[in-house]
Formats: sequence, structure tokens, C-alpha cells
Amino acid sequence: MKTTKKILALLMAAMLIFAMTITASAEEPTTGSITITNATVGETYSAYKIFDATYESGDHDKVSYTYTKTGDSDAVYAALTAAGSPFTLAPTTTANVYNVTTTETDGAVIADWLKANVIDLLTAAAGPVEAATDTVTFSGLDFGYYYITSTLGSIVTLDTNNPTVNVIDKNQGGPVIGGKSIVEDTDTLLSSARFGDTISFKVQGTTTNYNGTDKVVEVFVNDAIDEGLTYDKTSLKVYIADSELDVDEDYTIVYAADDHSFKITIDMYDDANNQFLYDSPSDLVVTYDATLNTSAEIAADGNKNTANIDYRTENDTETETDTEYHKSSDVETVTYTYALAILKVDENGDALEGAIFSVEDADGNAVNVTATADAGVYNYDADSTSNLVTSPASGLIIIKGVDAGTYTITETQAPAEYNKLASPIDIIAALESTSTYTETITTYYDADGNVTQTEVTGGSSTTTTAPVPVVATTVQNHKGAELPTTGGIGTTIFYVVGGILVLGAAVLLITKKRMAGTK
Repeated sequence: MKTTKKILALLMAAMLIFAMTITASAEEPTTGSITITNATVGETYSAYKIFDATYESGDHDKVSYTYTKTGDSDAVYAALTAAGSPFTLAPTTTANVYNVTTTETDGAVIADWLKANVIDLLTAAAGPVEAATDTVTFSGLDFGYYYITSTLGSIVTLDTNNPTVNVIDKNQGGPVIGGKSIVEDTDTLLSSARFGDTISFKVQGTTTNYNGTDKVVEVFVNDAIDEGLTYDKTSLKVYIADSELDVDEDYTIVYAADDHSFKITIDMYDDANNQFLYDSPSDLVVTYDATLNTSAEIAADGNKNTANIDYRTENDTETETDTEYHKSSDVETVTYTYALAILKVDENGDALEGAIFSVEDADGNAVNVTATADAGVYNYDADSTSNLVTSPASGLIIIKGVDAGTYTITETQAPAEYNKLASPIDIIAALESTSTYTETITTYYDADGNVTQTEVTGGSSTTTTAPVPVVATTVQNHKGAELPTTGGIGTTIFYVVGGILVLGAAVLLITKKRMAGTK
């Protein structure tokens, strides 16, 4: 008997536990939550409740919607029941409560209609909330049909009807390029450079985790330089959100066969752990150096460096590395370099060979050069020890690869039988409009054969073609004895000797008069 009672007690305990289990499992949540899983940091999100929702017990895929009209919602009710509304409101047995149905299957059409007719009449049920990370969650929400807005756009995409809902902000755009710049240590723009100068470049952009509803899995940075620039491959660095990435671990880089372009591939999504590697959005920065070489374009259009950003989403087919998916427009920088030109002529405008000049910049520093295979053509060369240039048979001296500014030339040796220039001459390297550049150098002379700045009546002119677009400074030498300059020692001697002669004559005249008076 005691044994039977024990068995019955155990059975009742087991039934009670089972009953409690059923009650617990059948208990329905009373509120829900909505999480935006691809929020953009810094953007603001709000949730607007349109309708109430009722779920059938145990089946959250079966839901019915109702709308309750109140004195404060007359305008909303009027909009929902107006012509053109995608919704039908049918009265229920409860006053001012309506069942809501729709025959519109296109969610975008419903969203556009709500935005145009209803949202401005409502107060947000949750928010606004500024995203501090890539997720934003609205908790403790009554079950309902919600319209989510962000400062990026009008609505997000609804994934499920469950009480705990994950949604995606379809307005989030993909990665974009922010710009390309040339910088020095002081972050100032560099407008011109010399052969051999190092130029620092920066590519800036923004990465995101989604493009609409598509996950971004790779970002590409494409860069190309003209032949006048040479990459310093050891200088390249890649940063996301101010953190430097590791080559081969976080990104790969491939240079073209001619070394005048590269492609960086950055992984954005960790497939193994099913997570993004960076916050969204994040700043992207690529920095590197390049050297201006002797193949650089002189003036004219300058030496270009272009860059763009591309990215691949989970729905883009991965093929060859040169495939373009969502490539941005190119952004570019231009590095200019210039040339100086000296045209050496005689008093008749004919070319003079053998004149030697030294060249200095505005600060008095020697502009060192090396000769090229072309007669009279020199390249700027910081490693050279000479700043002397010599006029060839054509009389035209070209110094390529200098930066913008004013330079001074001093004639250190004139051609045989000709006089040296009495003083240095300034010449300028500067960027003018392309239309004013010419490769034909015209020298004007007046009727007496002297060089003038412009054509004059009774004068003449000669033309010389330069191998680069540069305006030459004409320097003229004259034959004959070199006369003393005004204020020089030669004039002083004339004055002194003349004074002595006049004084002597006066003394002689006075002496003669005195002698005549004593007789």
C-alpha cells in the first residue's frame, strides 16, 4: 500500500512538471524588437507604428493587422481610407477598430505611398536613435506593422514577421572614393617638382558593409601613374579606421607588368566566422610615394596620377582580377615640372656657340645639371656637382625638370671675340595656359639690330624651334672693346686727370701774370 502511494505521488509530480513545461513553452512574448543589422554609424534611425499586429499562438508567420482610430488619428485614418490607398480597412465588432488588408504585393509601392501620405502625420514610436555601431535595436515594441526610416533614406527592408525582427537598411550605399591628393609633410599641396623629387600621394575613401541589402565582401583600390612617375613600392601603406593593415594578411597588392599601375584587394567579410571585419562606415586611406623621373612631361598637361575604388558584393560573381563590379569615377592629381630656355645670339640675331652660364634658383642655390644626348639640352640633377650650361651651335640651351619659380643666369664665359653680359639675368619657370605655350621662339630686333620685346616698324625677326614647350629668354652678345660702365673707375680717371689739367693750366696762367707784373 505504501509502495502504491509512493508511485502515485511520483506520477502526480511528473504530471505537474510536465504541465508547467507546457505552460512555459506556450507562453507568448508580449513585446517585440526590431534590429537594423547594417546601420551606418552617425546616421539616425526611427520606427513608426502603422498598424497593430496579432499573432496566432505558436505560429508567427500567421499575423493579422488592425487599426484603431482615435481622436488624434483622424488625419491618418482619412489617408488610409482615401482613394489610391493600398490598404482596405474593414470595421470589426469593436468600435473604431478596423481589420487591415492589402492586395498590393510590391513592398516598395506600399513604402512609397506611406512616405508620401502617412509618415509625416505620425510621431515615432521609437527613436530617433543615432547609430554608434553597425547595429541599432528598438526594444519593448508593441507588436505591429512598423515603418523604419533613416537619415540615409526612407525605409529599411523587413526580413521576417517574428517578434524579434532583423531588418536591413537598403539605403546604405557601397564604398566610395573620397579624393586623391599630393601632400608634403605639412599637408600642403605640391604644385610642381624637379626631376628626382619624391612626391607623396594619398587616396581617401569610405568603406561600408552593405550596398543596399547586399553584403560587401571585397574592396579594390586601383591606381595608375604616367611614365614620368615611378612608384616607391616600399612606401605603400593601407589604413581602415586609422588602423594600418597588414599586406598579405589583410590585403593583397598586384603591380602591372610596366609598374605604372597597381590593384589593392581588401577583404571585408570573414566567411569562416560569418562576420564583417570593419565597422560601417570606416575611413579608407592609401598612402605611397613616387619619384618624378626624366621621362616626365614638361609643363603642358603635366604628369597625372589617377585612382578609383571598386567593390564586390556577395551577389557579384568572382572572376578575373581585372573585372569591374561597382567602379567609381577616376580622381586624379597632376604634378608639373618645367624647363628653362636660353637663346644665345649675336647683334645680328644669329646663334652663338660657346657661351657658358651658371644657373641659380631664387634662394641663390646652384641648379645642378647633367648633359643629355641632345646638344644644348640638360636635365636637372640634384646629384650633379655642376650648374654650368654651354650654348650649342643652335644657340639654344634647354634645362629640363625644374620646378616653378624665378631663376638667375650669369654668363661666366662669352664666345671668343664677344663681350660677357655685364650683369645676371632673371628667367622664370611658370605654368601658363596651354594656349599660350609654343615651341616656336621668335626674337624681334629694331632697325639698328637691337633685341626688342615686340615687333617694331623697320625691324626684323628670327624664329627658333625648341624641343620642349618653353619660352626662351634671348641673350645677346656684342663684339668689340668693352667700355667702362657708367660710374666705373674709367670715368673717374677721366674726371681726375681732367681736373688736374685744368688746375695746372690755372696755376700756369696765374704764374705768368705775376711774372709779367714784376717786369
